[in-house]
Amino acid sequence: MGECNKDTKLTILHICDWEGPFDDLPRYADYPGMIVNTPNSLDGTTPFSLEDGYKLFKRPVLGGFDRQKEINTASEDEVAAMARKIFDEGPKGRVMLGADCTVSSAPIRNIHAAVAVATRLKDEIKTRLGFTVNVGVSAERTFPKDLSDPRDIDRALFNVACIVAHRIRRHQFRASTVSMFIKYKDFSVVQKQCQLEQPTDVTALILNAARRLLPQAWDGVTPLRQVGLGVSGLTHDFYEQMSLFEDPKMEYYRDWDRQYDEQRAEDARARAYERKK
Repeated sequence: MGECNKDTKLTILHICDWEGPFDDLPRYADYPGMIVNTPNSLDGTTPFSLEDGYKLFKRPVLGGFDRQKEINTASEDEVAAMARKIFDEGPKGRVMLGADCTVSSAPIRNIHAAVAVATRLKDEIKTRLGFTVNVGVSAERTFPKDLSDPRDIDRALFNVACIVAHRIRRHQFRASTVSMFIKYKDFSVVQKQCQLEQPTDVTALILNAARRLLPQAWDGVTPLRQVGLGVSGLTHDFYEQMSLFEDPKMEYYRDWDRQYDEQRAEDARARAYERKK
């Protein structure tokens, strides 16, 4: 797998239980592979979900269907309902729909039904967001008084990067372009943008791109009234995203983002509770 990773943009670690069930998957946790495909159970009896796989391997997961069950025998409507359930119950934005192994005996109509669900979900997300992938997401921070300390400016960039990255993750998008802009007290605006090597939804990568753009827009001295950051070139495409996992810091970045998203969700629930009191 290590050799494969050198010469390809996408590799899948398939842990196959064709010759017998596994009772210990953690020993494979550090195996290379940008996506992981695991058995649906341990010891042949204990369920092992896609969420379990994501938490163990900390990478996108492939699967959901049992190669020997519904995908082969169920109706198209039943397969479609199960595909929707797989996405609903799996790690958000980190699921590639498939089975635990080869589905060569599955009726082609069932495979088409599963693919149709994935396609509809993508379109639903676009509609729910209210914009197409050709439009972007942005956030800005206006200061109570003009600031010129680079530390304050960097802190503001960090805050807006967190907001923007959280928004696109929430709707399972990745961005291929990052832009940042600054506004002076006379309301003049300077904006710069750059193309990322790979689409991403990772806060640290978006923030670092904005930090590289800042010296192109700001002299580091003149006081600023506002700082903003945006992303565009939005996509649901996992293929471009996978090579990011070659970065040794990616696991830390992803863990940080997960904790941030969980905290935002908890804060939203708390606000909703307070409104109902």
